Parts: sequence; structure tokens; C-alpha cells
Amino acid sequence: MGLYKEQIHAYVQCHRREIVAELKELLAISSVRGEATVGAPFGPGPAAALEYCRQLYTKHGYATDLDAEGGYLLSYYNSDVIGHGDIQADRNSLHRKRIGLFAHVDTVEPGRDWIYTEPFIPLEKDGFLICRGAVDNKAAVIMSLYCARVLRELALPFSSRLVMFAGGNEETGMQDIRNYTARHIPPAFSLVCDTGFPFYRGDKGRIVVRVSSDRAFRGIRDFSGGKSVNVILGEGQVRLDYDEALYGALKSKETERVKVFVKTQEIVVTAKGISGHGAVPKGSLNAGYLAAQFLAECELICDRDRRILALAAELLKHYYGEPFSIENTDPDFGPLTCTNGIIKTVDGKLELTFDIRFGKAIREDMIIDACREWSQKTGWEVQAELKSRPWILDRENPYVKALLGVYREFTGEANAEPHVNAGMTYAGYLPCAVETGPQLWKRIPFPMPAGHGGAHQPDECVSVDGLLEAIELTVEMLLECDKVPPSV
Repeated sequence: MGLYKEQIHAYVQCHRREIVAELKELLAISSVRGEATVGAPFGPGPAAALEYCRQLYTKHGYATDLDAEGGYLLSYYNSDVIGHGDIQADRNSLHRKRIGLFAHVDTVEPGRDWIYTEPFIPLEKDGFLICRGAVDNKAAVIMSLYCARVLRELALPFSSRLVMFAGGNEETGMQDIRNYTARHIPPAFSLVCDTGFPFYRGDKGRIVVRVSSDRAFRGIRDFSGGKSVNVILGEGQVRLDYDEALYGALKSKETERVKVFVKTQEIVVTAKGISGHGAVPKGSLNAGYLAAQFLAECELICDRDRRILALAAELLKHYYGEPFSIENTDPDFGPLTCTNGIIKTVDGKLELTFDIRFGKAIREDMIIDACREWSQKTGWEVQAELKSRPWILDRENPYVKALLGVYREFTGEANAEPHVNAGMTYAGYLPCAVETGPQLWKRIPFPMPAGHGGAHQPDECVSVDGLLEAIELTVEMLLECDKVPPSV
């Protein structure tokens, strides 16, 4: 290990400007999911980003295949291109071990409250690139390309076939990876570069639960907010029938985060929380909770609406499943989380959608049964859908051991240990994979307000130096994984 560290470092540093420039071009493409069209199953934005990647990988001389209808791109090192859907060609190539690098070009909604730039106008500031998708996950697409360039242009000893995947639907369903696995045999081992370091050897399971109030509102016309279930609600709005006394009472109770005003004969209450990734709720503040609690305490609102709001506030206040009595902590996966990302009013009834992440210490049927028991007690309707089950690689897995050795030597962190992911990535759809990241954090970003700078947050950013270091580390990891004997 580490035989080529200086050569790799020199190459990556020499190409710093090129890496930043190409990442900026990719970041400037708004790749939020949109309406499906021919050749763009997840909308024009993700399709345009994948087409940019096709041109970029091809320009640099890599065999590349864009499956436009499948919503993903494949590029190869140490291989001729394999046409999409050609499983027989995959089988014929199995004499050479394959290692995958997986990333995605699609992003969550841009959101509001950006301070430093507009969501899809990349800004380089104090060593960071700020833009929606910077860290989640477009930096990983560029990282994959430069890992391949380092291997090829330095002629490093890498005998495996490198398969680079870029998807267009990771954030809103992962149909892209399902399309891929239906048409191809995945690599023997893969790095899904969508989390962080040292690396993650497992994912929590996921259940999406939708609850609806037992009766319709009377004086509340609409309560809404959020577009992504896996993003903790950062902004919410409630519209009420106008009443002068009610407006005066609410206006007098305004807070820094909850505001009240009148618009076209309606009372409008807006709430601003702290958004964040639903799987990692610490430090977040659900805007729906702020609005519901604020209104539930107003005695001029009718009793029916206040009861609905009070129960909603109790649901939205907690992040670990307390209202449903599903609290659970797993020795590998940590605590179960239950967070809200979407609020709607449908036919007058309040509808809340929750994202539940859980480990192996609790079964999915226990979670769903507990939610149904809560439904019977409250009268609220519950719909639950299992999205994925938890998975984990053994600590003795040869790839896990190899990666841990590389990371410890590269960073000098002798006691570093792999993590288990609270989120969900492509890794759960692959036969053998771990999750790494597009940046190696060794420094603190310039000061940002709480709720800014991270994945799914306004002013999302990636460290340029951290990205370059991640490229160097990932190349070292690929070289070591190449040495692991193919499984029999």
C-alpha cells in the first residue's frame, strides 16, 4: 500500500483547475426530477446532466454507453464498451474481475434561503464549491472520472475492469439502479461514493409511512410544505379563513420563526425551521411542528382543528419514532429515526409523510404493526410501504479489511473503523458494496448559519481540497481492492 502515493498526489494536484472547471459545468445543470419524456424518464434535467457526462467521459477517451431510457450512464476502464441490456456480454467478460464506482447526477429540489449564490450557479469561495448537488453527488461523478485517469495515465497496476456508473434517479426512487441491475450483471465489488469516509459497510432499512387525519379541517384551508420525504421540512405554510380577531391574536404571538400576515382575505402563517437529511435529524427543526404547535395553542381556532394540529405537532416534534412507540437502537446501526418531509391537505384532511430508517434489531413488520396500532387508537389512517431492508457486510469481508487498511495508512488514523449508514444509497441494490464519499474532510468550512452547507441544505458545498484528497484515497482503495482474489 502507498507505493504510488506521491505520484498520485502530484497528478491530482496538477489537474486541480481542470477538475474544478468540469465539476462547475456539471453543477450548473439543474438536474431535479421533472416530467418524463422520450429519452428522459426522470425529466430533462437529469437527462441533460447524463448527456454532459457522456460527452465528458468520451472526450477523455473512455468507452461510454448512455442508456437514456434506463436513466443511467456506464463508462469503462480496461474494457470495451458493453451495450446496454447486453447481459450475455457481461457474462462473457467475467474472466476479468470488475470493480464499480457508483455516483448520481440528480439532485433534490434547490430549496430556498441560499445566501452565497443561486442553487444552480456554482460559486468557488474560500476553497469550497457551493451549489445544489456539490457534495450530493456530482463531485463523485468527477471523482470517478479522475480515478480512471490516474490509473490509466500513470499506468498503475490495475488489472480489474473498472465500471463507472452515473445515475439520474437516486434521490427520487432509484429506478435507475434497478434498470441497470435488470440489464447487467453488477461488478463483484463496488464503491458507492455517496456518503463519507472511512467508509460505510451497511445501510439501514427504510419504510415510508403516510398518516391522514380522521376528519377534515373546518377553518384551515391548507397546511402544506416539502417536496422530498427524505428532507426534513424546512418551510411550511398554513392558510386560514380570515377573521379579524383571530388575525390579531395570531399576530401578537409571532416569533422569529413563525410569521403571520394577510393575503387576499386569508390569514397566512409561515414557519421556517432547519432542514436536513431525514436520515440524520440531529440539528434539524421541522417547520411543520413549529406551525402546528403555534396554531394549536390559539384558543380562537375551533376545537376540531386544534385537536388535529395538536396531534400533528406531537408527531412532528419527535425524530426517533416516539409517537408510534417504535423507538429502537441497534448495536451496529444506531437509533431508529422517523422524520417528516412532506405535509399536504387533501380534501380538507391533513396528510403527513414520514421516512423511517431502522436497523436489524427490529423487524419491519413490528414497525408497521405499531403504526397500525397507533392508527386504531387515534382514528387517523395509516399507509406504510417497505422500501428496503437493512444490510451489512461482515467486518471480516476481505474488501472491508483491505479498505480499512488503506484508509488507516493514508490518513494516519490508526483506530479508524467503518461506519453503518443511516441513509440509503445504490449499495443496497448491489451484491457486494461499501459506501465512501466525494470528499475527505480535514478542515472546517467557512462559517455558515445552522442548516446551511450540507447535503439537501441551502448553500450545499464541497471542499475542493477534500475532493482532491478523496480522489487520491479512492485510487489507493481501488489498487488494493484489485489485489483481492475473485470470489469462487
